[in-house]
This record gives sequence, C-alpha cells and structure tokens, in this order.
Amino acid sequence: MSIWTSKSVQACTLLGAGLFLFGCSGGGAPYAGPLPDVDTEIAVTSDRLVVTGPDGFCIDPAATQDRGISAFVLLGNCAAIGNSPRLPQPEHPSILTAAISEAGPEGSLRSNIPAMAAFFTSEQGRGLLSRDQDPNSVEILDMFHQGDVFFLNARDSSASSIRGVKEDYWRVYMDVGNRIATLSVLALEDSNLTEAQSLETLRAFAGQIATVNNQTGLQPAILAEAEPTPLPDGPYDSDQATAQSGDGSGSSAPTRPTTRTVSPARAARTVVRTLDTVGLLRRLFN
Repeated sequence: MSIWTSKSVQACTLLGAGLFLFGCSGGGAPYAGPLPDVDTEIAVTSDRLVVTGPDGFCIDPAATQDRGISAFVLLGNCAAIGNSPRLPQPEHPSILTAAISEAGPEGSLRSNIPAMAAFFTSEQGRGLLSRDQDPNSVEILDMFHQGDVFFLNARDSSASSIRGVKEDYWRVYMDVGNRIATLSVLALEDSNLTEAQSLETLRAFAGQIATVNNQTGLQPAILAEAEPTPLPDGPYDSDQATAQSGDGSGSSAPTRPTTRTVSPARAARTVVRTLDTVGLLRRLFN
C-alpha cells in the first residue's frame, strides 16, 4: 500500500489542500448549466471490483490507476473534483485511497490476521509501510482486528506525494473476493479531523466497499464500535492467537495479541516466512 500510495500518485497533486478545501466562491457562473460529470464509483481490475466512498466523495480520475491485475483509486471531495459548489461534499473532509491487490487463489488475509500485528511492528513491516522504505519513519499508533478485518493507525514522517496531508492515517485491510482491499483515510494538514472522525470515515468507506461487492458478511466487523486494542508488549505469538481468536468466523470482538519471550529478529523472520508462504506480502505491497 505504501508503494501504491507513494509511487502511483506522484502525478497527482490535484487533491492538495487548496483544491480539496474547495469553497463556494469559484469563478465564472457556478450555479448555471448542468452539474459537472463526476463519478462516485468505479469498477477496477479484471474481475470488476467496485470502489466507492461515503456520501460526498468522488473518484479522482487523474490519480486512479487500473492495471487489470491490481488497481489504485483515490477519492476526494466531489465539489473539488467537479469544481462546482453544487456538488456534494463529505461530512468529514479527507482523502480516501483504495489499493486493490492482485488476485490470489492461495490463502487469504483472513488466515494471516494473527501474524499481522507482529509483522507491522517489525522493521521489515514498518519499512514496507514507509513511503520511502525507511522503517524509522513509521510509528505504529494503534492496531486491532475485528473478525476478518484488520485496522491500523500509523504515522509516516517521510515525504508524501499527495500534498497537504498529515502524517497520521487510519487504514483497514480486508478480503474482497479473492483480492485484498487496503483502504486508507488521510487527513488534510490544516483540517481539524479527529482520530475518531477518521476512523468513522474509514468504517463507512469499508462498509460501502463490502456492500457494493456483495461482501455483507464483513459488515459486523467493519461497523462494530470498539476501543482500539493496545499494541502488544512483545512479539506476537501467532499460534496462541489462532487458538484464542477462533476460526475466523466473523466475530466482531477485537482480539488483543498474545505475547511470548522470543528475540524480535527471530519473531520477525518467523512472521515473514508465514506470510510469504501464502504470498501475502507480494499481494499487499506490489
């Protein structure tokens, strides 16, 4: 995702803070004529997975890339994208991104959730989250999972190719068919978007994606109101966690990672081997 978010949007400065915070004082005759043609959803990849956001968010065609095997979609304020104050605007202005992985018949995010906490706190995990692949630029603030949906709150101090966004973001990972959707909410630098509002927007975004793609079984986990689970004090024990979290049946209760005494380097190697076995790293970060 960091690769998509940073590398694939370098040409997109359209949704910088100035345009995104589009006001109602545009030039010309903004109230005359038909409404500008803007899209609220788009079908991407070879299996036509639909990406759409909450009310007031529209697709930015300049930043959207569909490779067929994978895709990246950026959504912003409809009024800004259509350059018209008559178009709807989101309740909580922000920038949304969706990275859709390659299709993968082997394994799923669901089966790897118990190992993800340890991976994202490892040096390799933080390096892959970083926009410039520097693990020291990433700080994990919160993470938890509810059922088959993994939530991550992180801060990336490396330079962003999307101008005018804050370092902090909320992100969710979830299976959509045989693909993995990585959905993010980026707050604007000069906005007063709170962490709670960002998470609320993320839940609404993920809920829309699940609904339009007939993944309604994810809704309880996506929309459950739960306090973020504190970070583990040590390496994550995927075996114990699997035993505690059950078979991935979709329970909405957040699961706290279980810890054990083992060197961080050994734990990281174990987790990476586990994820590599099912190609999860390739699917998430390519």
